[in-house]
Amino acid sequence: MNTSGVESFTKDFAKEYFSWKNNKEEIEKRMSTLGQYFTEEGLALSQDMVRADIPTSSEVQSVKILDVEKSSEEFAVLFLVEQRIMEGKKAQSISSAYRMTIFEDEKGNHIITRLPTMIAKPEKAEYEVKQVESDSEIDAKTTEGITEFLETFFKLYPSASEKELEYYVENESIRPINLNLKFVELVNPIYRKNWKGFQLNVGVKYLNEVEKVTNIYQYQLKLIKDGNWKIIDSY
Repeated sequence: MNTSGVESFTKDFAKEYFSWKNNKEEIEKRMSTLGQYFTEEGLALSQDMVRADIPTSSEVQSVKILDVEKSSEEFAVLFLVEQRIMEGKKAQSISSAYRMTIFEDEKGNHIITRLPTMIAKPEKAEYEVKQVESDSEIDAKTTEGITEFLETFFKLYPSASEKELEYYVENESIRPINLNLKFVELVNPIYRKNWKGFQLNVGVKYLNEVEKVTNIYQYQLKLIKDGNWKIIDSY
């Protein structure tokens, strides 16, 4: 289902509908613009939303589409609006979620058939991190060898060619990225032994030398020792 037209229409509308200035001329201009989005009934119902004596002004900071549901020729669109509300010298940012209904004709034209109605904002998902520790059966020498291999590899990796990676990686499980990153350190490495070799969870801290920001990239790797250490899978 292609909803790009409905989504674009919603974003354009929301930027007009949720923006206003507290002067009569701008309010009249806003209502004139909204006429291209609403039915006559919808325009009449929204007439009193922004009164001539309103003390606030609003700027839309962003519009995010949350979901689009299709029913026959109509779409129910759920979206989130971030606004900056000004009143005198005071300003505050707010975010609200809405649902509205849009009709689409056979030519792809749109019109709003039900006004934006406020709904509950989506909540942050609950997720409990499973605590995993390194395998106590891995001896200190092996742990040191894996750590040295990872440090060597991740220092080389950002600028390594495909040929250079072949020494460290099998099955093209890690591909060249050609980025200007400087290795800083490994973060919270966890090593687990399995029947084929080792499974690793490791964070790698890099300094981006272009943006001057520090990022931690998280990797899950499978490692074997076949003469030298090799990464056989990355996910």
